[in-house]
Order: sequence, then C-alpha cells, then structure tokens
Amino acid sequence: MELTILRNRYSLHLNKRIVTILLIIFQGCGIDFPKKGVILIFIIVFLSRKGFKYFSYSSFKHLLFIFLFLIYNKLFNSAFDLSKLLFVSALIFESYIFLLSYKKIGVSVLADDFYNALNLIFFHAFVGYILYLFLPFLFTYSKPSNYPYYTLLNIFYVTGDIGSTMRNTGLLWEPGLLQLMLNIFLFFSIKRAAPNLFLLLICLAIFSCFSTSGYFCLILNYFYFLRFNLNKDKKLVSYVLFFSVLFSSVLLFIWKDIADKMGGENLSGLARYRDLYIGIELIKEKPFFGHGIFEEAYLYTKDYVSQIQNNLFSEQTLNIIGNVAGGYVNGFLEIFIWFGIPAAILVYHYFYRNVFAGNHVHEKIIFFCIMCFTFIAEPITYTSFFFIFPLSAMMYSKQNEMQLKELSI
Repeated sequence: MELTILRNRYSLHLNKRIVTILLIIFQGCGIDFPKKGVILIFIIVFLSRKGFKYFSYSSFKHLLFIFLFLIYNKLFNSAFDLSKLLFVSALIFESYIFLLSYKKIGVSVLADDFYNALNLIFFHAFVGYILYLFLPFLFTYSKPSNYPYYTLLNIFYVTGDIGSTMRNTGLLWEPGLLQLMLNIFLFFSIKRAAPNLFLLLICLAIFSCFSTSGYFCLILNYFYFLRFNLNKDKKLVSYVLFFSVLFSSVLLFIWKDIADKMGGENLSGLARYRDLYIGIELIKEKPFFGHGIFEEAYLYTKDYVSQIQNNLFSEQTLNIIGNVAGGYVNGFLEIFIWFGIPAAILVYHYFYRNVFAGNHVHEKIIFFCIMCFTFIAEPITYTSFFFIFPLSAMMYSKQNEMQLKELSI
C-alpha cells in the first residue's frame, strides 16, 4: 500500500519499502538514542523479510566470503572487539537481506524508493528550518546525545551554540550528514530533470546546513548540472553561468569557509588534519591486514597520536577539548585502517560500481566524490547506509545495466 501525500508535479510517496530505507538512513545517521543501531537491525530485517525468499547459493557465497574475511581480520587484530565483529556482521546481513527484497521488482524500483526517501528527508528538513526562521521561540533546547539541539516537539531539529547561526540538521545527528542526503537528492533530481525552481530549493536547504563538506558537494552538483544541460538547453547554461558571476559574493563566502578549514585556522579544520595524519600513520603501521574495527581507546596506545596532536593543537586547546576530541571521524580512511589497503580498494571498487548512480562514467565519478568528500568528515562507513552501496554492485550490477538503460533517474 502506498500513500501519496501531495499530487501534481511534486509528490511525496510513502510505503513500507521507503520506510525501510528511511530507517536504514536513520540507523547510521539519525539522532542518537540508546541501542538505536541494534533495535533497528531487527526492525529493518523484519520489514525486509521478503528477501529471505530469494536467498540463494550465490547469496550464501557472498556472505560467507565477507564473514570469513571479518573473522580472519579479527584473528590478526586483538583490538578488533568481538562485539564490534558481531555488530558489523549483523549490519552487513541486514543490508544484504534488504537488497534481496528487491530481487523480483528490480533495481529501478530500488532507485525510485531511494529517491522518494531522500525527498521526504528534504521536505522535512526544509519545513523544519522555515519554522525555526519564523517561529524560533517554539524551539526548546534538547541534548538527547552529546550534541546540542533545539527542537520543536522532537520532530524538527536545528543545532548550534547560543548566539550563533543555527544549522539545519533535520532528523540527522549532524548537519554534515543532512547535507550529504540533500546533495545526493540534488544529484538525482538533476538526473531526473526536476524543475529548476525545485533544484534551487534543494540548494537553499543545503546552505541551511552551513557545512563545508556540503559546499564541496554542492560545487560538484553545480558542474554536474552544467554538464547535464549543456547539450539540452544551452541558454539555461548561459543564464546559470551569468548569475554565478553576478552572485560571486556567495562563492567568495563558500571559498572563505573552505579556505579556513583547509588552512587549519579553526578547530574543525585542525581536527581534519589530525585525522588525516593519524590515519596515514595507522595505515603505514598495518598496510595489508589493517587494525580491525577498534574503540577510540586504541588510539591512546599509539605514541604518534599524541605527537600529531601536540604539533597541531596548542596545550591550552588540548586542555579544553581533550585527546582525540570527537573520536576518529575520517570515515574514508577508516576502511583502509580497519581492513588494510587491498580490502579497502575492493570495497571502494564495488562502492563506485553501485547501482544507484547510473551507468555513465561521469555520473558515477560525481556520485562517488560526493559520498567520499562527506566520508572524510563523517564516520559513517560503519553503517548499513554505507554497506548497501558496495553490496548492490556485488548483487545487481548486471541487472542494473539492463534496467537503467530504460530508466531516467
């Protein structure tokens, strides 16, 4: 049964499959609450139970290969906690069963459902931020996790310090994750030739996140928009280029924010450098088999972690924020650190070939870069949201090549 909330050209669709995708996104990226990940594993597997009907010998081989590799990795790394092994195995199994539930209806429906789920995330975040701008007194302070929020009835959320610009976070635990969903949604909306006004609204929602990663990804979508329309509407491309120059002050604002982070002039930028240098040292230490999925305390056992932090942060800053403040957040390097270079290359190879992005090389590259730019700042490569992409290529790449020829997504 499908519920259509709005009709005409713009519509919001909701059915069991879309709810499942929303839960997968919320499981890894949503506002945190105790045992969220474990609870949602059972709910998502239950909602995806149709996938068990299509479990085959090929499915068994896929999962056996993955689980044997994880066990092998655990044997080489004492830091790879057993609970982490069990949890990541459950997430992979959950993602696999979810994707199997589309075996009969096909990847075109999977792509549509994913788009509709992102549409709901956009609509919710856009409405929530508009409510905050016009009715800020209705929002009250809330701290369900270690992150400060202002919320309206625990339905709409913004985040930020008192006196600063409030950042849109939707129902996700951090604005950097909301920008990812919105930039992916913008990518697919461009691909679907959505109305230009609608694309502009998505861009405004991305700006409301005030995320440096979001600006990087938005620039990628900007070039994708020009590339997509170059042969279809040259006049539109000319107008976009003209207004880009006309409103170049906005681009200067974006560039200043990026330059501050890249130049390491604020704590966020310094933390990115810290994670880059620590990640390189961890990879150099165990390049082939990795360190396994470890707890934050494992980093304290490495002398070079303290040395890197002392070189980047002042003593006064370290006294305020503590060691490895916020944990290790470079999700892109985490795959290399956990599993070693050969396995990480294989994971990202399948990730690049995912069935969501389409078959054109330039689209695959843009989609891959949008995701990876965000992974650099967000540790979400340990989520079912991440796993569905490489697993989709492993399971459906041939079917996708046939179906997406007839699908405009």
